[in-house]
Amino acid sequence: MRQFWLQIFWALALCLPAFGTALGGAPGGGELWSGSWHIIGLAPSAQTQSVWADSKFTITFEPEASDGEAAEGRVSGRACNNFFGQFEAAGGNVSMGAMGATRMACAGVVGHMESELLNLLGMGRAAFTWDGETLALDYGEGRYIRLTPSAP
Repeated sequence: MRQFWLQIFWALALCLPAFGTALGGAPGGGELWSGSWHIIGLAPSAQTQSVWADSKFTITFEPEASDGEAAEGRVSGRACNNFFGQFEAAGGNVSMGAMGATRMACAGVVGHMESELLNLLGMGRAAFTWDGETLALDYGEGRYIRLTPSAP
């Protein structure tokens, strides 16, 4: 009986990512690069990961072209300022160039966090992984951004 339940568990574990959108709006497959994300972690950072998780920082991908394996289009977001640019994702990597941003004065911790985020996004190519809950952008050498889908 135990083996039966283990088989059911593994079957569900393999199938659920494919049905993520139907089961709660989480992106999966070709929809990974479409929608808004909440930034929950960034390294290196002068702030703790809990401060990042409590932030209101977001990033939104708007693909103009997508074939399920690759996507490219606009990326935008909100930290203290609004920021925007282009992205291209293919083969387990995502690339973003330097971001344009509005120029509101951002004092204190929020300003430092925004600078850290924009510097990391402007680094270019990152490897990405999606585990069904978290999108991880890994720039190597301990530099990363962690995101979760924003609530609709």
